[in-house]
Amino acid sequence: MQDWGFRVAKEVKTAKGTAGCLAYFHDIGEKRDRLPYEIDGVVFKVNSIEFQDMLGFRAREPAWAVALKYPPSEEITVLNEVDWQVGRTGALTPVAKLEPVQVGGVTVSNATLHNIDEIRRLDIRVGDSVVIYRAGDVIPKVVRTVPERRPKDAGEINLPTECPVCGSEILRADDGVVARCTGGLICGAQQREAIKHFASRRAMDIDGLGDKLVDALVDQGLIETVADLYRLKAEDVAGLERMGEKSAANLIEALEASKKMPLSRFLFALGILQIGEETAKALADAFGDLESIRNAPLLLFLQVPDVGGEVAKAIAAFFAEEHNEKVIDGLLNAGVEPQSNGTPSRRFVDTLTLANFLSSAKTLGMPLSGVGTKTLETLGRHYRHLDALLKAVDDGEDDSGVKAGTLDKLAEGLKADQWRAKLQDAQAYADALAEKAPAGGADQRPLEGQTWVLTGTLARLTRSEAKEHLEALGAKVAGTVSGKTARVVAGESAGSKLDKARSLDVDVIDEEEFIGFLAEHGIKLED
Repeated sequence: MQDWGFRVAKEVKTAKGTAGCLAYFHDIGEKRDRLPYEIDGVVFKVNSIEFQDMLGFRAREPAWAVALKYPPSEEITVLNEVDWQVGRTGALTPVAKLEPVQVGGVTVSNATLHNIDEIRRLDIRVGDSVVIYRAGDVIPKVVRTVPERRPKDAGEINLPTECPVCGSEILRADDGVVARCTGGLICGAQQREAIKHFASRRAMDIDGLGDKLVDALVDQGLIETVADLYRLKAEDVAGLERMGEKSAANLIEALEASKKMPLSRFLFALGILQIGEETAKALADAFGDLESIRNAPLLLFLQVPDVGGEVAKAIAAFFAEEHNEKVIDGLLNAGVEPQSNGTPSRRFVDTLTLANFLSSAKTLGMPLSGVGTKTLETLGRHYRHLDALLKAVDDGEDDSGVKAGTLDKLAEGLKADQWRAKLQDAQAYADALAEKAPAGGADQRPLEGQTWVLTGTLARLTRSEAKEHLEALGAKVAGTVSGKTARVVAGESAGSKLDKARSLDVDVIDEEEFIGFLAEHGIKLED
């Protein structure tokens, strides 16, 4: 290559054996600071094409080449302040603002601190002298503090309570690591990602609204939130680069078509933290309509299948955020009508018991020291309704048979952090849902508790449409056949799943029978 005129580092050398390679490595290491370019190590390559072919390749690199890295350069500087940056998913990352310092030939003035737990682990404070290096000689990182240099007025670093971009509440996950902004629909830092997710195929499925168009609409100031999408006019869009009248008209038609998406897809489209497609479906099925979900107390979310404490807090925090509520109101006022059956699930309502509320309250932090789950279940079964339990607590008279002093501990727990009011709100909401729910056995979900499997190619509807219809009737749609499978729908070219269903004597129906089954339950397909 040198003979051809390419510039080749004059330090390149042939080394023989391990000893020769290590000697070269140490020699270059001594010269490292004097080289006219930055390096972070030495690459050793087998210089025989025949041997290279024999050694081959690993997944990411050739087996005939290996890099040996030098320890990163370290320097000491001063931490002047900490800025909190909000990422595209709402995650907050602390960034150290440093007194500029040369590290490995590069001036460094910023370095990531990862998260608040890393700050606590390193015991870093504003004003500290800190040791930094460039991880991989690329990314600046704070390694440790220099305690003996700490000034008396060093300031403690705390996690913000509000988003530095939009002012929304900051919610910390139960694992204590990631803190996120809850203003996903209005936060400027998350704006583009929120709109792109909202328009995506598995969410509102707005055909033609791709990433580049979203960027263009935001850049031109035509949209700020997802609600602005439904105020767009064809002439606004037609003037954008690579758009014309036909494309603009198609987009407006796609927006209009998306106004009547199922409630579960609408919830998923909102981008609520921790809420995937399955959890969105569970919420929609449980509560039956959007307003019931928007206004529900935190304790009720914990009764939704597969929703734990962290997810329940994320849902409640999202709908408690005024900015998010304004965007949802904007969507509804623009004509978006999430489709649902309008009634809560009887199975869900039946889980809204006093025992479950008490157990959930303890999970969420109600102080009930010495009161176990079994005791709470006993109280719930005995008193059945919160009003009866509160009367017993207030009167100091308990006939439930639980251990003496339990009601006194419960009384103390109810006084803490407004838990009495929280439980009363949950009970009142549960009572209202019970009045709206179908009577026992009359639930509009006849397949509740059943598992169905789809296999083969369906001619009159897509696999996802078939799945949505089954889930609307209460079924769980699985990807594998087992002895617990209630029924298999077999389309054209059905394979191993059909064979297994027959071997397990699982009921199998073809597409025509399936369409007839849906019609019997009020779901008629267009011709």
